[in-house]
Amino acid sequence: MEFDFIIVGGGSAGCVMANRLSARSANRVLVLEAGPDTPHGKVPAEILDSYPGTAYFDQRFHWTQLKVYTQPIPHNDPTNRPPLRKYEQARVLGGGSSINGQLANRGAPYNYDEWESMGAEGWGPSSASANATWTSKVHTTATKAGFRSAASFRTSGLPMPMPRRRPSSNRAMPIIPT
Repeated sequence: MEFDFIIVGGGSAGCVMANRLSARSANRVLVLEAGPDTPHGKVPAEILDSYPGTAYFDQRFHWTQLKVYTQPIPHNDPTNRPPLRKYEQARVLGGGSSINGQLANRGAPYNYDEWESMGAEGWGPSSASANATWTSKVHTTATKAGFRSAASFRTSGLPMPMPRRRPSSNRAMPIIPT
């Protein structure tokens, strides 16, 4: 077979690139992934499990022998090398996005005070916290879209509501849902 594009690695970036390139029906795109095949309807239970550790600790989905130096190597004495460390990289369609977990931590009250003082009205600790507001918006959006829960919405492939508002200064500003 002949292909217009060959993408080596079906990780997060490789899959996005394949999706974009194949959006034009004239393009023939091949994605080469060394990990196990995960066709629709036959995705391993470990990948589908809501607890990310199930897939993360399964060696079928990792390059188990990758090692790297995490400290500088002295060029004047190449025999004095630091120890090699394990380098974890996913080996499955979707890459690390298929096996990694995600969590959110509620910020400290002084963060919300600062954000509100910078113009993010309603984000101070006396009003609803930023995380609760964002979670509520995701839940509302998910419900309106016909999903039973925010979790099923997050895995639906629909975009999450996360627009940004630029501050007038160069200081960091939270992501503020609209």
